[in-house]
Amino acid sequence: RLADVGEFIKNQREVASMSVRRLANLANISNPYLSQIERGLRKPSADILQQIARALKISAIPAATSSQAKMTITRFMAGRFA
Repeated sequence: RLADVGEFIKNQREVASMSVRRLANLANISNPYLSQIERGLRKPSADILQQIARALKISAIPAATSSQAKMTITRFMAGRFA
């Protein structure tokens, strides 16, 4: 679901101790757009998801499917893996 993608992004942003403004700036998107993605109101393109993943220093963001969100996550930030 779209909301799962947004929730995942918000969770990863919080784990990275990043504000919405900081992540939006690093991902080169607007604050309101990122906020709407996190709340499940907007469906970001693959390019936007890639920009957000790079800014969060993660290898992937869950891909929304019709039935569920598949998560393939590798954190490689500050020497921690999850």
